[in-house]
Order: sequence, then structure tokens, then C-alpha cells
Amino acid sequence: MNKITKMIITMLASISMAEIGLVSTIGPSINVQASSTYKQVASRKISKTAYHRKSATGTVWNASHKKALHYLKNYSKTTWYVTKRITLKHNGKKTNYYYIKDSKNSKINGYVYTGYLTKGSYKAPGYTITYNHKYGKIQYHRASSKSVSVWNTGHKKAIHNLKNYPTTTWYVDQTITWKSPKGTKGNYYHIVDKNNRKISGYVWHGYVAKGAYTKPKAAVSTYSATSKKTITLPANYYRDLKKVYKSGKDSASIDKKWQTAAEQTYQSSAADKKVIIANVDTMSSKTQLELSKFAAGLVNSVRNQVGMHAVTVTKGSLGFAQDVKKQYTADNWSTYSHDVHAIKKAAADYGLNSGDNYYENASFGYIGNGKSLTMDALKNAIYSSFVAMLFSDGGSAYGHAASITGYMNNNQKAEYFGLSMNSHLSQIHILFVNSQLIKKPSKFSTKAI
Repeated sequence: MNKITKMIITMLASISMAEIGLVSTIGPSINVQASSTYKQVASRKISKTAYHRKSATGTVWNASHKKALHYLKNYSKTTWYVTKRITLKHNGKKTNYYYIKDSKNSKINGYVYTGYLTKGSYKAPGYTITYNHKYGKIQYHRASSKSVSVWNTGHKKAIHNLKNYPTTTWYVDQTITWKSPKGTKGNYYHIVDKNNRKISGYVWHGYVAKGAYTKPKAAVSTYSATSKKTITLPANYYRDLKKVYKSGKDSASIDKKWQTAAEQTYQSSAADKKVIIANVDTMSSKTQLELSKFAAGLVNSVRNQVGMHAVTVTKGSLGFAQDVKKQYTADNWSTYSHDVHAIKKAAADYGLNSGDNYYENASFGYIGNGKSLTMDALKNAIYSSFVAMLFSDGGSAYGHAASITGYMNNNQKAEYFGLSMNSHLSQIHILFVNSQLIKKPSKFSTKAI
């Protein structure tokens, strides 16, 4: 081999070594890329077990963890079947994944981090308690003969029906506010059969009325006719109300005054018992006026005790109340809450500020089915509604009480009042209109009637 040949071989060897060195230099980068992948290091079959998502977080991957197939945020009500658990290694860290299939569509499947699921089938959220207050026993009786469910503690099962207890006196010892899965709230009483403590449960507050059951032919009360037009506030009530309404919490100071409310009973009128209203939906304007004036009298008796301005019944306030009722009917309203759309529509019709519900307090369940009721029964329903709003309104932070006493609009010199009733949901619409909310005076008469 001559010198030239040796030199060429030596140069080629050098080049080859350089190339090897170049490959060696690039090698670590390739290794880094390889380590960024997911590698399955363990797999174990699991007996088919139901799971549901723990939260909206989570991605469902393919087996190599390279492609996102689904997102748990889109499967809020899905029950997943888990049949396998694998362990993937990534950057030196091991993580467990479940293999899941939609229980109703096996084509929807993949692998998801075990921490994003919780064992058990999906169950729709139930009722949650947002307010709970216990107190001494107060006697009640059913307010309606229609079918009314008495619920168990979690509002999952109807365990009794009030229609089967026509002569029962119930002890009420607790008020709770339940929030439904749809977000609506309702106040419920815990009731216990006076003669059989094993019969108990929770019933919507409007389906029972204060006082022990008495036979229909009980003697007419000897109280004067004017006594039923007054609700007496206990000492320091208004002071405590202002504190509760400002803070929006800690209503115990008023709740404990419930016993005072229990001692106040509507006093019937023999004359009113003779007046029959066939249907509250079609009551005459004369009847509406009488009921509105009766209710305004109760409001003013309360406001007089706390030094607040009186309310006045006018043609405008009566018409507004009637229009609100009609709008509820037009909307086919079916929940125990305010139909804000109906209220805003009626407000606009009467030249009032229609930005929100600035006007209505409403009660439900006090007038039964609204058919063939006496004037006395309707006034009793109004009286009972006001008593409940003044003394058992913790679930609404005593907002109704603040409205009735005038504290909510304590800077007003004039406020107008109207009332209407609707058999659907057994509603009483109680409307307050303060003077500053009147935008078009030509549409809202403020002349007293």
C-alpha cells in the first residue's frame, strides 16, 4: 500500500469517526424526544364498574396518549364503565389511567386519568338545604283538601299525603329552605302528628295553616271585627329586622319571635262568611278592591308601629296587580317563584320602571284551588301570608318583611298598594309601587279609591 493510499484511508477513517461523532452528538436529542412519549408499563383488567366524572376537568385519550378523543366537560351526566387500568410512564413518572366506555354508547371510549373519575353511577343532584331553623312546637292543620305530598328528609320520597289527614293537628318545629336541582327555592315545615310521632316529614309551608284543627261548626269568635285587621309586632322587632336585612344573615333574632306570631290568630267575621267567591280568577273588581283595602290595612297597622309611611290603594295599583296576575297566566308560570317576565311586562304597561321585579311579594298555597271560597277565608289567607312573611322569612333574608314594614323603601313619601289572586299555584300577588318608580304618570293613577 503506497503512502497516497494510506493517506486516503486515514482521511476516510477520520471522516467516518467524525460522522460517528456527529451521530453521537445528535443522539441525546433523539433520546429526549423518545422520553417525551408515553409508554405502557402495566395493565390490569377490572370487573366492569360504574364511574362518573368528578369534575368538568379531564381529557379522554387514545391508547398511545397521542390523540384527545373526548372531554369530560361534555359528559356531565354520563355513567362510564371501567374495565381496565393501565399505567403509563412519561418523563420518568408513572400515572394510572382507566379504560372507559359510555354506558349508553360503547363507541365513546378511551383512557382517562383515574383521578378525574369517582366510583358510582351518575345521579342527578338532589335537593339541598340552604336555610335551617329549629324552634318550639307550634300547632298547624292542613290548609287544603287536595293531594299534598309530605317528603322524607332528602326530598327524595313522598312518605305521606295530607289528604289522608283531614282532622290532624300537626306540630311544626322546624323551617328549612330547599333548593331544587333547577335552582328554585321553597320553604318547608317539618311536621309531626300530634298524636303519633311516627308520622312526620316535610311539607311546603303553604299547604298547612297555623292553629290546631277544629271542627267546621266551631263557635264564632267573640273578637271584634277590627281586631283581625292588626298584626302586632313584638318588642325590638323592627330593630332586629334592620340588622338582618342589612347583613343578609343571622335571622335568629327574628326567628325566635315566631311564637309571637303563633299567638296572633285571624279573627273571623260572620258577615264575610256569608259572601262566596266562586273563583278567584274571575273575582269582581269590587271584591279585589275590598281584599286590597283589607291587606293595605294590615300593612299600615304594621307600618304605624314602626313609624313608616302608609300605603294607598289606587286605581293604578289595582290595575297593575290585576295585570301581573294575567301575565302569570299568559306565561303558564309553574314554579313557586316570581315570574319576573310577567312583572316587568305589567310594569311597562302601567308606565313603571320595568328593569326588574321591584314590586311583588307573593305567597303560594294559602287559597287552595281558589274555588268556592268565602270572603272570610280569603282574608284569612292574606292575614296568614303576612304573618309568615313577617315572622318566618329567614329563607329570603326577611326581604318580604322589609317590604311590608316599609324599610325597603324608607325614603318614600308615597307608596301604592294592590293585590290580586290566581288559582294556579294558589298564588296571592302582593304589589307595592313606590312613587319614584313611576316613569309615565299618565299610565298610573295615584288617586286613592
